Amino acid sequence: MRLVTLFMLLFFCTAAGAELYRWVDEEGRVHFSDRPLDDSAETYTPAPILVVPAGPTAPQRPTPRQKVIRYESLSVTSPASDQVFTPEIQSVTVGVELQPALQAGHVIVLYLDGNSVSRGSSTGFTLSDLYRGTHTVYATVEDGGGKTLIRSEPVQFHVQRHRL
Repeated sequence: MRLVTLFMLLFFCTAAGAELYRWVDEEGRVHFSDRPLDDSAETYTPAPILVVPAGPTAPQRPTPRQKVIRYESLSVTSPASDQVFTPEIQSVTVGVELQPALQAGHVIVLYLDGNSVSRGSSTGFTLSDLYRGTHTVYATVEDGGGKTLIRSEPVQFHVQRHRL
């Protein structure tokens, strides 16, 4: 190890003491070398290298890895498939069941007819002012980055309204 260190010191000391030369050829190109080409070469001293010291840094603590949770199931428990809601019903309650329970940083997103209508940590949602006709509802669980982790099967239900 000492021999390697001695060799490195000798090598860098030799390179640091060498002179540099600069000259311009007939075509106007600038050349640099450690040996002058002819009498037109002049001694060249490069500008000093700018060194910016690094500031103090806080010690980095390793972050504990969160256990990866895999959801086993997600389903829409209500309304029932092909359930019919009569004109007297003003809102539809959508129930969702998730196994295992929702983890921190994850969110349940409810979709109605392909559009996101609600998001949160609750497993119950209320839909109101629905137009008459057939509707499809399903739910997903998303992580903090918006990535879908699991999706339920879609459930269709029907809303009846009086015609004018």
